[in-house]
Amino acid sequence: MNKLFLCNICIILLYYIYNVKGDPIKANNKYCTHLKDKYGNNIYNLESVEISKLKDKQYLLPPDTFDKEIPDNAKLDYFVRYSVISEGFCYFEPGNIKPISHYGFRIPDDDGIEDQIKYDKTVNCFYYYYKFATEESKVRLKQAGLYNTFVRDYFQKLQKLLYNEEWCPYPDFDTMRTPIDNLPNYSSLSVQEKRAQLDKMKYEYIIEFHNFFINMKMEHCTKNDPYNEEWTFCGKFVYYKK
Repeated sequence: MNKLFLCNICIILLYYIYNVKGDPIKANNKYCTHLKDKYGNNIYNLESVEISKLKDKQYLLPPDTFDKEIPDNAKLDYFVRYSVISEGFCYFEPGNIKPISHYGFRIPDDDGIEDQIKYDKTVNCFYYYYKFATEESKVRLKQAGLYNTFVRDYFQKLQKLLYNEEWCPYPDFDTMRTPIDNLPNYSSLSVQEKRAQLDKMKYEYIIEFHNFFINMKMEHCTKNDPYNEEWTFCGKFVYYKK
C-alpha cells in the first residue's frame, strides 16, 4: 500500500514538474552572439515559463506587441539589449531610442570624456542568461566565466547612468507604464514620491546585481585560482546609494 502510494506521489510530482517548467527554449543568441561556441552553435537552453514572464517586465513595447512580434527564443536577447529600459529604469521618447540601440548608453567617464558603458553586452548577457537558463546551461555559463575587469567597469558605470536624470530620464507617470504602477498607494503619490520609489527600485537592482556577482565570485574563487582575474569577480566592487 505504501509503495503504491509513493509511486502515485512520484507520478503526480513528475507530471507537475513537466507541466510547470515546460519544455526548455533553445536560446536565440541574436544579440548575445558571444555566448555561442567557437563553431557558432547555440548551446544554451532557457526555462520557457520564466521567459514567458518577460512580457510583464519590460517597458519599451506593450506586452501584446512583445508577444506577437518577438519569438520566444529571442525574447531574452531583446530584453538584454534594452535592459535598463525593459526593467523600467530609464525612459526615452519613442523616436529617441536609436542612439542607445547597439551597445548601450554614452556617459562621461571619470575624466569627463564621453564614453560608452563598456562591456554592458558581455556582462548583461551573462547575468540575464544565467537567471533564465536551465540548470544544465547554468553549469556551462559558470564554466565560461567573465573577466573581472569587465564586471567592475560595467558595474560602476551603470550606477552613474541610473542616477543621472540627463542620461536616464524619469518617465511621464501620467502617460507611461512604469514598474511602480501596481503599488497600492500609487495614485496618491506625488511626482517626487514616485521618482523616489523608482530610485529605490534602481538601488535594489544594483544590490541584487552586486550580490549575484559576489556569489558567483565565491564559487569561482573557491574552485579555481583566486588570483586569476580571467575568472569572474575575484575583485571588489563599490556601490553607491543615492
